[in-house]
Amino acid sequence: MLDDRDEQGKFVKGAWKGGPGRPAKTHEEKYRRIFSETITFERFRASCHQLWLDSVAKKITPEGKLVNDPDSTPATRLIAFGRIAAYAMGRPIQPLLVDSAQGDVLAIFREMNSENLDQIIAEARRLLESREQDEQETEHE
Repeated sequence: MLDDRDEQGKFVKGAWKGGPGRPAKTHEEKYRRIFSETITFERFRASCHQLWLDSVAKKITPEGKLVNDPDSTPATRLIAFGRIAAYAMGRPIQPLLVDSAQGDVLAIFREMNSENLDQIIAEARRLLESREQDEQETEHE
């Protein structure tokens, strides 16, 4: 066992001195600056307007008239509306589902060891990644 951990593998209070910390964000600042130069307020406003048009199955003709978009699909409208809602109101809290849970769900989790919790976290990550891939595939269609 390492000196900074107890018999269960948990860190002993006051034994861990910390690491070198997060490296400087120099490259991230460069990306952020490029993004800010490329996506101006006007372009961002236009993107938001297009997202709204997609959500209501409308388009603007070259003459500037708002008309129904015959190429709009339910999936396009749903994705656009979902994005608007996520940014305007925030994403909803995901419910926690536990099969055959009786009593206090929090107590069930408190009784689990690190290995069980790691398995739950890994499965949750897999499900989220799968959902994100499905959303990306739907966007490209």
